[in-house]
Amino acid sequence: MFADDAVQVMGGNNLLTGEHKGREAILSMYGRLGEHTGGTFHAALERVFANDSITVALYHGTGQREGKALDQRFALLFEIANGRFVKITDLPEDPDAEDEFLA
Repeated sequence: MFADDAVQVMGGNNLLTGEHKGREAILSMYGRLGEHTGGTFHAALERVFANDSITVALYHGTGQREGKALDQRFALLFEIANGRFVKITDLPEDPDAEDEFLA
């Protein structure tokens, strides 16, 4: 569902911060999240809102990393063109807590 040139934007100031450009870079970023959390990261989808050009997915993210715990809600904003995701923006409920977890 990702366009070849899709971009995922991860805000904050942590090891995933920045723009991950292209399908492979986006999937690699998720792989790094799994590695850094020892496979404990889990995203439980709660709600989805969508139309033809935008989808918002609300999820509850949990995980463990270096003695720290992540337990908060997030929103993913998907911008869609030609039936494919072209831009994904991650929006944590508590950006400071996410930065602390992924510092």
